[in-house]
Amino acid sequence: MIEIVNGNLFDSKETLIVHQVNCIGKMGSGVAKQVSDIYPHVAKEYRKYINHCNKKCIDPLGTIQCVPVHVWALPMINTMDSKGIYVYDEKECQFIVNLFGQHDIGAGLQTDINALEKALKSVLNIASKLHCDVAMPYKIACCRGGADWNDVYALLKKVFGNSSVNVKLYKLDLDQ
Repeated sequence: MIEIVNGNLFDSKETLIVHQVNCIGKMGSGVAKQVSDIYPHVAKEYRKYINHCNKKCIDPLGTIQCVPVHVWALPMINTMDSKGIYVYDEKECQFIVNLFGQHDIGAGLQTDINALEKALKSVLNIASKLHCDVAMPYKIACCRGGADWNDVYALLKKVFGNSSVNVKLYKLDLDQ
């Protein structure tokens, strides 16, 4: 089920907090900037992932990176490979999911809809494996990424619509 709720994404209780990032190592605006400000270790792991991909000649576009919100959990999680994440604490388990859905930054359309779909499918796979729910910002990939919300919402329904994973889209003001 996909639900639009009023509230702050960073107050969510869902296990996976997903937001879109670029592939050039910049978290300078939008939700990514908020993530960087609230969770500086996530920004550090994000840059390490970009460097890892560059060294290994891996294109990060369409991939995801899961970073625990608790710094103490970092040694237990390989943030270079999100396939191996697990629930380390049933009560407080949360991950920031860096979803690599755009290559660059700047004005206009930056979101690659095919990469977004591939990454969302990875999120679904992990959420299904962990039996957990997902939180995302309302209009993910649209504001800074420039995608059309109707296309992104249709994609969210395509990926998550027939699954048991609940997705909450957090919007600070439902009247907008």
